[in-house]
Amino acid sequence: MKSAEFLKLKQEAENENTSGDRLAELAQISTELARVVAKNPCATSEVLRSLSWSDDTEICQNVAGNPNTPTAVLWQLGAKFPQALLDNPIFPLLFDPGVRCRVAYNFNTSSSILELLAKDRDLEVRWRVACNSLTPTSSLELLAQDIDPSVRESVASNYHTPASILELLAQDNDARVRSAVAKNSNTPTSSLELLAQDIDPVVHQFAIKNLNQNRTQWMQNFNPHDCY
Repeated sequence: MKSAEFLKLKQEAENENTSGDRLAELAQISTELARVVAKNPCATSEVLRSLSWSDDTEICQNVAGNPNTPTAVLWQLGAKFPQALLDNPIFPLLFDPGVRCRVAYNFNTSSSILELLAKDRDLEVRWRVACNSLTPTSSLELLAQDIDPSVRESVASNYHTPASILELLAQDNDARVRSAVAKNSNTPTSSLELLAQDIDPVVHQFAIKNLNQNRTQWMQNFNPHDCY
């Protein structure tokens, strides 16, 4: 039988009027109380995110079913607790492209979620993933072959896109994509020299400007003593 003190704390953890700070304190007292807090829809997103890292299966499952759990955390836990995610009142909203767009552009979104959203059916979601500096290289490679040029343009504009992908996009059929490659500071000199001969005047101009900036920077950093 549970002690009277525990039952009192449990009621406090269940109460939706309990403050977020107090719920955070209760979650630290014991695993059993943490399980109760994880169910409370008034638990703060910070508390729920912290609880999602627990080794306790029931705590994580309860977090997956909590409507106040951050969207990115729900996606992560949903893979392990699909039924809890399906039963979550907020689940229908996850199919709202606007929600997925915000997740795709969030710099706290995990790489596994970005990999998933890179294959999203919605154009704007893929476009935002292509803009995210944390998007994995494998997903950028996929998006560099996207059927929509605006997505490929975003990959070309991303300053975390590897040189190998930029070399590929430098040969894109769309001038906007090639223009973005020409402006990217990560674009290899060989690709910039190719783009400097582009028939599109905008692409040509940006490539020349980027090449000149690279040469200026090289001259500024040049030390003749390094040759000896």
